[in-house]
Amino acid sequence: MVLEEIDKIVGMFNDLIKESAAVLETLKKEEMGNILEKEPELLGRFFDIGEGMGDLPKMMKDGIDLINESMEVLARRYDELERALSDAEELGINFELSDVPLGLYLEIKEGKISIGLGELKEPTLKIKAEMPMTIKLLTGELDGMEAFMSEKIAIEGSAGEAVKILPVQAFMKKLRG
Repeated sequence: MVLEEIDKIVGMFNDLIKESAAVLETLKKEEMGNILEKEPELLGRFFDIGEGMGDLPKMMKDGIDLINESMEVLARRYDELERALSDAEELGINFELSDVPLGLYLEIKEGKISIGLGELKEPTLKIKAEMPMTIKLLTGELDGMEAFMSEKIAIEGSAGEAVKILPVQAFMKKLRG
């Protein structure tokens, strides 16, 4: 039941993103003065969108909290993940997202993994990538080594530290099926 609801929401969200992108492209092609002259109520709609986005930070935080809770459950349930996290010892990665004005980090500490918004003060590594690549890295859909070698991502920091995350990625890939 919950999975069906999530799938429905993901589908609606993806449709919204596609439709929004199309509308934004149309707006970019036209001069805003001309558009507002023809449709003055459009400005009010922009404010409506802005108001609706007020809930976005809380939704993002709640989503990240669910991801972190899920990772704790997985680490307790799967020895392979628990071992990978333990072997990684301490690792802090700041993700510098080139396509969105948002900071994201991943931290492994004391056998636990967490992600969050913002930046770690003293990261072990910095990974520069676009948001879609970052999501693929975090979910195991994209292998970190392959992404680095094909220049889909850039890494600042020690290669020895960077490989610590690979067993976690391998587990996530295996979990995805």
